[in-house]
Amino acid sequence: MSKKNQKLGFEIEFVGRPSKEALRNLAIALEKLYEKNKELIDRRIKEKKEQALSDKTEKVVKEEGKE
Repeated sequence: MSKKNQKLGFEIEFVGRPSKEALRNLAIALEKLYEKNKELIDRRIKEKKEQALSDKTEKVVKEEGKE
């Protein structure tokens, strides 16, 4: 398995020469998978930023309450 395939976590192996239609379908499937993962990653980043902001706000409120 090449380094590129190891990064992806899977390997695609064609038996014989793939048709243009098979390659086109594979490209479409990979593009959809990429978009779905990108959406999930973006959502996680947004949630982490919101949580960090919430934690920071909570910390400031607690510190002001001590004074």
